[in-house]
Amino acid sequence: MIKKISKLLLICIILTSLTVHASQNEVPLQNDEVETAANEALTSAEAEPVVYTLTLADAIAMAAKDSSQLAVCDINKQSLQKQRNDAAGQQRDSKNIPVYMNKNFELMFVKKGYYVSMFDKYILLADDEKAKVYASIAYDTTQKYFTYKNSLALLEAAENGLERAKENLEIINQKYALGMCARLEVTNAEIARDECIANVTQSQHNTDLCKDSLKICLNIEEDCEFILTDEIEVNEFNAELETDTQNALTTRYDVKALKTSSDLAEEYFSITKGLNEDSVTYYSAYADYTESIYNYDNGVKNIKLGIKSSYYNAIDAHGATQIAKQKVEFLKSQYEVSKLQFEMGMITNIVLSSKSDELTAAEIAYNNCLLTEKLAVENYNYQITIGI
Repeated sequence: MIKKISKLLLICIILTSLTVHASQNEVPLQNDEVETAANEALTSAEAEPVVYTLTLADAIAMAAKDSSQLAVCDINKQSLQKQRNDAAGQQRDSKNIPVYMNKNFELMFVKKGYYVSMFDKYILLADDEKAKVYASIAYDTTQKYFTYKNSLALLEAAENGLERAKENLEIINQKYALGMCARLEVTNAEIARDECIANVTQSQHNTDLCKDSLKICLNIEEDCEFILTDEIEVNEFNAELETDTQNALTTRYDVKALKTSSDLAEEYFSITKGLNEDSVTYYSAYADYTESIYNYDNGVKNIKLGIKSSYYNAIDAHGATQIAKQKVEFLKSQYEVSKLQFEMGMITNIVLSSKSDELTAAEIAYNNCLLTEKLAVENYNYQITIGI
């Protein structure tokens, strides 16, 4: 759902408010005063960025809407349909024209309907090509959506680290004032705080870049804010590699494209078999047919390998996420213990600062692992359907 307030509606609300205000105070406003107040209120409202509340499905729909890439697919299909009709007309016109092996053998391909068959196959393939383009748009949007979402989590982790550093500095200043620690510890705490400030600034910059990247993906030029409602979470990954791979070989665009090329090369070669084996056309068709068989077989092998790699990436990413989560939980407990030890004078602030830094780094690593796992699973799901 996308929330937006139109300027016309906003003006109506402002004017109604002004009219009510005037009646309540029994002091009529002049037309120019009403206009000035309305313009000032509208200018103030326009300064506020539009807020888009988006699910991932909403974002994908926005990215695909009026897509030039999808429009090109439709145009190409229309062109193929026109060429197919032309080829059918040429086949009809050549019905009574004789074919001579050494003069106009190319006419044989027209008479036998090779070009009609070729364009029929390409038209069918065009729908799959459009589906693949849509899948590429959807996956790119998914990456941008969750990368921006993750950047907000990284910013929060950096801000939490800064809060800990400020708290530590406040405590160490109090201890220093009481003569309970050396100036060196104050300096260390100040450095730790400044480092955290730098980390927050860097995270803010990263978030800003990620938001701009998402805006480009969604074709948004105006200043805006996003509320992304889908979480970076992955349900249990229970993929069946062998089954998924076999299904993918019947649904993926690239497999169908390779098969179409191979079938057309075989059909073309079968027509040339009526030629003398000394014919250049015969050997050229034979070479194309042989190459098409290799391209299909080798292509399928590499596609299977790509699916397998995507499968392993998802599994490995899940393992890394679980380890990162455990590490965060451990370092949170360790930091709380270290904080208590510091308050009791058992360790220095230098040790405590290092524990805080370790916790911040672990939180950042965990969020990055979550994103990696989420995108790995999404990638696998596309790999085993239409492909990307």
